[in-house]
Amino acid sequence: MAARLLRYCQAGSPPPLPLFSSHMQFLFRFHTLVSEKSAPCVPTNVVAIRACGQKRVQVTWQVSRGAKNYTVVALDDYGNSFTCVSNVTSCWLDGVMCGRVYNISVTAMDDWCTSMRSTPAKLTTEPCPPTHLIVSLNCTNNSAKLVWDSSPNAVSYTGKAISTDGDNINCTTGFTPGCELFGLRCGNVYTVTVSASDGDCQTVDSQAVIKTTGELKLM
Repeated sequence: MAARLLRYCQAGSPPPLPLFSSHMQFLFRFHTLVSEKSAPCVPTNVVAIRACGQKRVQVTWQVSRGAKNYTVVALDDYGNSFTCVSNVTSCWLDGVMCGRVYNISVTAMDDWCTSMRSTPAKLTTEPCPPTHLIVSLNCTNNSAKLVWDSSPNAVSYTGKAISTDGDNINCTTGFTPGCELFGLRCGNVYTVTVSASDGDCQTVDSQAVIKTTGELKLM
């Protein structure tokens, strides 16, 4: 009888053997080669590489001995997950969202076995554009107070007002979702927006608010 090769993961349980007659079991015992093979090594040095304004992230890791394929899983605090599969030591996760924190882990696989998950790599995505911008004009001194809802992962904000004749006024703030614009010109129409930054990436502008400053009064 030809030798039979059984292969199973050392970390798991071997598959059940088929039932044989006493004679077959005798032959099986003496003519079967049982090969134990451990699961692939756990991937290490997992790194997530993001680019500003992109909804995809590249993940890289060190090669695992015995691996034929890898599965990458990114999980956020809301239970949403993204997966990519690769036969090399990198892949792209598509669909990551702004203002999230992802824990990214990698598992290695061969034909039979799957490794334990790697130590997670933490990825903080860029902030989302601020929302619910409210602009309050002060007609006495042609200033404007801006307030908005904070953006997760933001460390600073920039408010901006651009008039139809090219006047450009800015204000900046840290974590506080509000700032004041000074020096607006009277009788101008301004488009007011705000953007957020995490120190590396700046968001696109928020939805604009249109305001018209007061007319100059001649004495």
